[in-house]
Amino acid sequence: MLINSLQSWHLWEGGRCLELLEASIVEEIHAAEASRYINIALMCVQERADDRPTMSNVVAMLNSENAILPEPKHPAYFNLRVSREDESGSVPYSNNAVTICSNNDLTITEEPDGR
Repeated sequence: MLINSLQSWHLWEGGRCLELLEASIVEEIHAAEASRYINIALMCVQERADDRPTMSNVVAMLNSENAILPEPKHPAYFNLRVSREDESGSVPYSNNAVTICSNNDLTITEEPDGR
């Protein structure tokens, strides 16, 4: 299952961030710990680069259970488009290629059939 940062953001804002995890994992770890990791992850994909923590800050947050974490702001990468062209030139959906677009014109494409 592919969940983009906007979906994660909406679950976070709705107080339902644990829905991001597999049910079997939720039983094995503490909900507060999982929420903390999700908070840190969302801070790393905030829209403004200046709002994102440095790697050293991320490490410090992960190592300190008592650190108070700021609330993450809106994520940068939020548009998800799944598509693959066939011989006719267009197929609206396929599992063969996933393209994630963002508002800063960065595109990341994963193709399962490497060249």
